[in-house]
Amino acid sequence: MSSVGRRLKPRILLLEDRPEQAERIVRWLEQDGWRVLHATTLAQALDLLALGGLTAALVDLCVPDSEGLSTFQAVHDAAPHLPVLVQSNLEARGLGVEAVAKGAQDYLVKCELDADRLHRALRYALQRHALERELAESKLRLELAMAGARDGLWDWNLADGGFHVSARWREVAGAPSDEEGIDTWLSRVHPADLEALRKELHVHVDGGSPYFEHEHRLRSPSGQWSWVLARGKAVRDDEGVAHRIAGSMTDINERKEAASRVLHAALHDALTGLPNRALFMDRLALAMRRSHRSGRVYGVLFMDLDRFKVVNDSLGHRVGDDFLVVVADRLQQAVRPADTVARLGG
Repeated sequence: MSSVGRRLKPRILLLEDRPEQAERIVRWLEQDGWRVLHATTLAQALDLLALGGLTAALVDLCVPDSEGLSTFQAVHDAAPHLPVLVQSNLEARGLGVEAVAKGAQDYLVKCELDADRLHRALRYALQRHALERELAESKLRLELAMAGARDGLWDWNLADGGFHVSARWREVAGAPSDEEGIDTWLSRVHPADLEALRKELHVHVDGGSPYFEHEHRLRSPSGQWSWVLARGKAVRDDEGVAHRIAGSMTDINERKEAASRVLHAALHDALTGLPNRALFMDRLALAMRRSHRSGRVYGVLFMDLDRFKVVNDSLGHRVGDDFLVVVADRLQQAVRPADTVARLGG
């Protein structure tokens, strides 16, 4: 008969030095579809573990060459991803409990063991082990995603006030690892942005918006202000009451600075740094509207540099540019902070 498609029996390591106990367990396991690899000493068990291909292990804690938790620990160290059940005598229940605390899937008391109990314990151990591995894989994927993401993650439990963040969040927010609570975030927000941030959070928690999103400035440990974008979404119960909100925080300082540079370039003269015609006309219109409302007067002074072409032609354009920069600086020093000095030419 071809072995293709044949279902192979799962293999289990049995470490048991008492012949009568081993015989019973082997019979029960084989009836349940297992292939048993039997060892009577820890050394034999370690040799069988080295071959690989095992699905589980059933280990007596007391064998001729090892006793107590050290027996389990040796098996667990040799095959850390293998689900292991331990056996103990009635008076050694405490050892079984300690073995479970150290990574064993379950423990069995020899005098209480029968075929049904053994089969149930194995099924439970395999299911639990599979769930633990799935959980470990999910945790690893999440950790890798968090490590690779540029966003910091945060999770705020509205019921008990717990506020948990990722390492990247602390990096973006400039928060030390020993700070906890929502104030770790809010205490760093720029005073001019704090009220709006609180409002957006409350509106979303109260159900007034499908998502939370807000840009604001945070204070770094050096005292500098940097822009961040915070996003989040609340988790609600059947009645729509939010009990948790989680989200991300993104460092957008470079984007903000780039946008500021673009805006500045669009509204200022590249050489002198003075407001250009567009910004001057906007401020002139604002002065006119203020004058219309309040009756206060304003003044406009237009200046031209006569024979400037002579400077460029005789001394060169670089000297001409330096001359314009000096004139611009002197004019700015001669007016009040609220006044505007603009360059209308190009």
